[in-house]
Amino acid sequence: MDNPQITAIRQQPLWTPAECEAIVARSAGLPWQRARINAGDSAPDARDTEECSLATAAHSVLGQQALHSLLGALQQANRRCWQAHLSGDLELNLLRYTDGAHYRRWHSDLFEEACTRKVSFTVQLSPADSYLGGALEFVESAAPASRQQGDLIVFPSFAVHRVAPVTEGVRIALVGWLHGPSFR
Repeated sequence: MDNPQITAIRQQPLWTPAECEAIVARSAGLPWQRARINAGDSAPDARDTEECSLATAAHSVLGQQALHSLLGALQQANRRCWQAHLSGDLELNLLRYTDGAHYRRWHSDLFEEACTRKVSFTVQLSPADSYLGGALEFVESAAPASRQQGDLIVFPSFAVHRVAPVTEGVRIALVGWLHGPSFR
């Protein structure tokens, strides 16, 4: 079956700047750590950023309404583009990129320990003018992803992407994955 949307990268407004700022404020007391690549690799030349898992704090940090709108938009994008079988499992992290921070290595979100990721996404929580650099780039697209605060970028987890170094300021984003049965 041909699906011209299989490599689609969808972008749309999701949350207001006020909602994004509230999420960042509610996450202030959570523990941040240096982000790893795959099975614990911390290779700073490939990735240098901080992350905060929302595994136990998603409802309190995002709020019920924001979480509901996020899930609705993700499910709609999946139905329209990829029609992946989903299990309902949602994984959420916050990422913080400061001066020089990046995920320079081209990568997909599928790897041995995360072979059930089907739909990947990011939501820009920082205002576009609060940082320089830090573009989310995709091999499939000549243009970088939206930098608008509150915009949702959704893509299949096999899409190859990276984040260019932040050269000034701080970029904070919510990232996550919808899971489903392993690809066959």
